[in-house]
Parts: sequence; C-alpha cells; structure tokens
Amino acid sequence: MSRSPRSSAPVGRGVQRPSTHDGDQRLLVARGPRRPGPGWAGGAGGPRSRGEGLLRSRLRALVADGDDRGSAVQAAVLFPFLIIVTFAIIQGGIWFYARSAALNAAEEGLQAARAENGSSAAAVAASSSFLRRAASGTVVRPATEVNASPLTISVTVSGESTAIVDFLPLPRFSQTVTGATERFTTN
Repeated sequence: MSRSPRSSAPVGRGVQRPSTHDGDQRLLVARGPRRPGPGWAGGAGGPRSRGEGLLRSRLRALVADGDDRGSAVQAAVLFPFLIIVTFAIIQGGIWFYARSAALNAAEEGLQAARAENGSSAAAVAASSSFLRRAASGTVVRPATEVNASPLTISVTVSGESTAIVDFLPLPRFSQTVTGATERFTTN
C-alpha cells in the first residue's frame, strides 16, 4: 500500500487532492475562497452538520407538501388565549401598583397622625392627598381608617384597583401600617 503524492494538479474545472486513504482521490470544484456564514461549522467554511441538514430537508418537505393547515388552526385557537393572558398580566401589574400606593398612603397618614399635634383627621387628609397625587385613577373607592390608642396608631387604607378586563374579578386590597405614638418622656 503506497500513499498518493501530496502534489495537486489541475484536472478540468476541479482540483485533484490526495486523501488520507490509499488510492482514494476526490475531485473538488474550484470556486474560490469560502466565506463563513450561518450554518457553517468551524467559521472558515467547514461543512454543515448532518443534523442541521436533516432538519432543513424535513422543513422543506413539510412546506412543499402544503401542510400548513394545522398551524392556522393552532393560531386561531391560541390567539384569544394569548390575548387574555396578556391582559391578565397587565391587570395584575395594575393591581399590585394600586396595592403599593395604598401602603404608601397609609404610611403618609401614619406620619401625619404621629406628629406632635397630629390627629385622625390629619391622617385621613394626608393619605387621601397622597392617593390623588400618586395613584389617580388606579385606586377606586379608597377608604382610610385610623385607630389610635395612647401608645400606638394604626392607619388602614383599602380600595379596589381599576379593571381593564371586566370579567376578571379582582379582590379588594387593604394595607395597614402601625406605629408608636410620639410623646414626650422624662427618662
């Protein structure tokens, strides 16, 4: 078994190149330098992988057969579901924003009630003012309740969020903040 010489001589339009097997020579068509592109392994123009070629051939066969009726039916069934899910996600975000705004309004009311000359009316006014500024149109039917004892003050803000999808029931939320009453001591 002798090896083929390593020289290459032009044969017609191709180039004769020796292979690693004895007596086996391949003819390659001279096309110029290959450029790397999508689907080429090795970056320098190597052959595509067998799995990718098989996938492409199967996809071409499906398109050639005209078997796209199933995809139209799938789209018709899935599209309304996707729209409902999208609106539900947006509605959930609005609900959590309204809930967060109610918590912040309760904290504003607590700060107003804890002040030295604070009162329950000041707490209600401060929380209502905060909701008008920060959550105008997001919190629907807000209610503020203040419970004061000699040592603690508790402010509760409750309400509902704006509904963009009428058939999705939204729970009413309630946020409570409790803090100590500020008072002067001589310790």
